[in-house]
Amino acid sequence: MVIGGAIIGLGLNGAANPSASGPLPSAVSSSSMTPSSAVSGGPSPTAPTPTPAGTPWPASSAFSIFPAQPPAELPTITCSGSIGASDPVALVDLRPTPPSVSPPLVLRDYADLANPRTACTFPTWAPTQLIDAHHLVLGGGGSGAVVEVPEVRFKWFQLPSSATVASEFIAVSPALDEIVWLKATPNNETGDYTKREFHVTTAAGDSVVATLPDEPTGFCGAPIDYSKRGAFSHSGEHLYILDQPRGLQGTSVTTSQYSLRVFAGTTLVYSVLPPSGGWPAGAHPAYPVWSPISETLYFRLSDDVWRWTPGAGASRFLAGVPWFNPTISPDGRHLAYALRNADGSADAYLADLPEAGA
Repeated sequence: MVIGGAIIGLGLNGAANPSASGPLPSAVSSSSMTPSSAVSGGPSPTAPTPTPAGTPWPASSAFSIFPAQPPAELPTITCSGSIGASDPVALVDLRPTPPSVSPPLVLRDYADLANPRTACTFPTWAPTQLIDAHHLVLGGGGSGAVVEVPEVRFKWFQLPSSATVASEFIAVSPALDEIVWLKATPNNETGDYTKREFHVTTAAGDSVVATLPDEPTGFCGAPIDYSKRGAFSHSGEHLYILDQPRGLQGTSVTTSQYSLRVFAGTTLVYSVLPPSGGWPAGAHPAYPVWSPISETLYFRLSDDVWRWTPGAGASRFLAGVPWFNPTISPDGRHLAYALRNADGSADAYLADLPEAGA
């Protein structure tokens, strides 16, 4: 079984007790943060209609931010059985060994670890974000829907876009009251993106939290890196954005300008920016993951794992561990991650985390 998504919770047991110390990555204040009070290139956000607690969504309706009409034909989603509010669930790619044609992702419920079950399948639209046990996001690019499961109820959104503006969905907050997205302005002659901005939008307004270097278009020759471009902490108090500039069409992808930024609301509180001349090969930040019980972010930098908290800042946590696809158990006590072998295969590892997942 290959896990192809974010695990919201899965009970794990481990024995390792990692701890390490070392020099910190530089925390750089952003000189490129530009506040904005309105979103250009599309509809303005509208105030949400209050919904009494416990009231189910309509079968299909508009989201409170960038509301959009549902498509003529709704995506096919099949769910069975109930999902407990605290059930550990995961988006899983259940492909055979050896791999054949990749099957669609499924939502697995691990409340009974001895007998996990498939709660939902998504044969037509692949989920792009698992918010909690009952909410996920379908779509990508500039449009999509927040979906309530297992009832299969949709709330549709459409990000601003036009002939001169491209948009890309990043994340929805745990409270379903913020959308993070990327706005890019292409150069009509070359097609490259000459201006890129990360936005955080609520029903009350919009903020540009970071203006980033130009990005050539295309994703040819991409390394195997399924890092999420952004995610909120479990409380919604913090947000990370991982910028992954891509290579020119037909050329190898460069990771030299990758960067990681952490925000409290719309305020930059920590960043890992490329050194002068760019990152050496493989040294860029990658695979961030939030603790499910605290404001703690773990991420890979070079061949090490680092840990950041609002109070303590950043420190090296695991030396010599170039992980990928990390996840943390719902109680915050156990960490699972994979390491790639020289022959391309991978091994999974378990490790204990400090008490309270701090």
